[in-house]
Formats: sequence, C-alpha cells, structure tokens
Amino acid sequence: MLCRKSLNRVKAVVLALTIAGFAGLGVSSASAAPVPLPAGATLTTLIGLNASGGIQIGNLVYSDFSYVPTTFDPSNPTPSASQVSVTTASGAFGANSGLTFNTLWESIPGGNQDAIIRYAVQAISGTINEVGLAFNGAAPFPSTGTFATVTETISALITSTNPFSPGAALGTLTAANSSSSGTGTNSGPLILNPGQTGVYVSKDIGVVSGPNGIATISFVDNTYQFVGVPEPASFSMLGMVGAGLLARRRRVI
Repeated sequence: MLCRKSLNRVKAVVLALTIAGFAGLGVSSASAAPVPLPAGATLTTLIGLNASGGIQIGNLVYSDFSYVPTTFDPSNPTPSASQVSVTTASGAFGANSGLTFNTLWESIPGGNQDAIIRYAVQAISGTINEVGLAFNGAAPFPSTGTFATVTETISALITSTNPFSPGAALGTLTAANSSSSGTGTNSGPLILNPGQTGVYVSKDIGVVSGPNGIATISFVDNTYQFVGVPEPASFSMLGMVGAGLLARRRRVI
C-alpha cells in the first residue's frame, strides 16, 4: 500500500498531467498564452505577438494579425502597420468588446489609399453571435467619385492550420460615406446564427478622391457580442484555463 506522502505525490502528478492535457490538447508545450493588450500598441506590435498567442481582452483572444497596404503612390502613401494604433473598443455590446484601429487614412485630390487588416478572434467562453462595424469615414470636400469605405468579410475560423485561416464566409459588413459628415450607410450588425466560437476577419479600408475631393478615415471599430459568457469577475480564472485551451492554435494537420 502507498503511504499518505506517496499517495499525495501520485495525486499531484495526475493533476499536473490532467491540466497539461487540457492546456496542450496534444500540441507542443512551446505554445504560449495570449497577453493583455500592450499600452501604446500598434498593428506592428500585434503582428509581433502572433507567434506567442496574440492578445486577450476580456472574453476574447485576438491573434494572427496581418496588414497589407495595397496602394503605393509616393505622393499619397498608405499608412504603415506601425502607424496604426490599436485600442479597445466600447460599443453597443459593452466595454472591452472589440478593437479600434486608429490612424489617418486620407486621399489627396485625385489620389487613393487602400489597406487590408486581417485577424482571428476566439471566445474563451460562450460563442460570438453578433459582429458590429463602425467608422468615421467622411469626404469633407466632396466631388464626383470621392468616398470612404470599409468592407469586411466575416468567415468561420479554421483552427487546425498554422496560422489560423478563414473557412466558409459567414457574411459581409460594409460602411460607406461620400458626404462631408456622418457615417453614410452601414450594413451592420452581422448576426451569426449559429454562434461561432471563433471568426476570421478580413477588413478592406479605402479612401478615394476625385480631382477636387478629399476622403478621410481616422478610426475603424469592430465590436463583438457573445452569449453564454460568465460574469466579469470570472474572467481572470478563465484566462488561466483559456490560455491552455487556446494553445491548440499552433496545431498543424
């Protein structure tokens, strides 16, 4: 028979193996946990955190960031990833329920800027059942062909690839404006039924000016509503457990 001291050691080993099993889900232990959103973060910061699991804000983990400027006019350069700051968004779905991307996208007369932001979002608990999009695009000196737009595709998240990748498209959100103030038109929010434990976001941001116009966007918001989420006081414990569950993100088929 095992003495009490030996029995306690066996129990400790079993508990450690159980926790490791949940944390790794058969994946390399090299996978790291997401971190809180750093102060003064830019898209360059977040892209640099991809390999270590991304960032966690409340019930959501954001990862696999990329940024691609798609226009390269030297006289009207698109802002770089290091010029796009990222903060938490507080929208209709509550505080800390999304991200705000902030910079000055501005097209000079006869010019244009375009950029694509992509990232993955996972819920630690519950499911994401609604996605919102907002921006402050405007054309303060409108002329024919001057407008600001954001077009966003929300896809199911494939978690068995490295990095995460988009699956089937779930829907599209658009916001557009060709006037001197206001948002103009907004197709959101996008209802997800059934809810998703994770989604992949691909956001195309564009400003285009006619010969006498200027179009601007200085922020773009994404917000998320979830169901089956515990009280905020439970998030700290979820963070510790969720970090292990989300470690599977680096599993490759």
